[in-house]
Amino acid sequence: MRHQILKNLKILSGKADFWIAVFAGLVYSSWPLGFGLNPSVARHAFASQLEAPHQPYNWLFIWLDILSGILMLIVGIRQWRSASNRKTLRMSIIAYALFGVLVIAAAAAPYNCTSGTSSCQALLYTPSFLIHGFSSIVSVVFLFISLVLPAKILIERRMYHWLTLMAVFIVAGWGITGLGTLVVMAHGVRNNWLQYNLITVCSISVVLCVVLVDRLSKHKQTTSNTD
Repeated sequence: MRHQILKNLKILSGKADFWIAVFAGLVYSSWPLGFGLNPSVARHAFASQLEAPHQPYNWLFIWLDILSGILMLIVGIRQWRSASNRKTLRMSIIAYALFGVLVIAAAAAPYNCTSGTSSCQALLYTPSFLIHGFSSIVSVVFLFISLVLPAKILIERRMYHWLTLMAVFIVAGWGITGLGTLVVMAHGVRNNWLQYNLITVCSISVVLCVVLVDRLSKHKQTTSNTD
């Protein structure tokens, strides 16, 4: 298993799509920069507030998200042709490309309020707030769908066991993060570390989605028109 993983990682390291996805994942998880550039927000508020107009270096966090979305669109275009007429893989590509579009939309309409304040209440129904909230939530849904679609093929066909294990591990990470979010919401606790964990899981999922599509696109099968 270890030898197979190293062999496949060596193959992936020579692919441009893999490195584009890695870079997209890294710039999407820009929150660690906040501890150096804006520690007060990074330690006590949500990552979205790093992009608020009144925050220092907000332009950097906005542009890193936009760059991440653009990179996802680029890798999606590159992988579209290789997926041929494989419906499930093309649906996965569409899903992670939509994730990229919505990440760009959320960054273009940054979060701009402090929770619990009267100014925040006044912004709840503004177009910018609604666009940011909708894009942030739905983008994560599309990314999860993009991961589940190829993972389903792996599990059904019992192929690429090392990728199957990675996919199961990341899906489990999504589940744990989701349960943690429900617990936090039920107890009314503010926990930005849970959000940082979700962002990190999303970044890893971005890379894994691209890897899964790449590997499955290369796999010869007789039922390519229906999977």
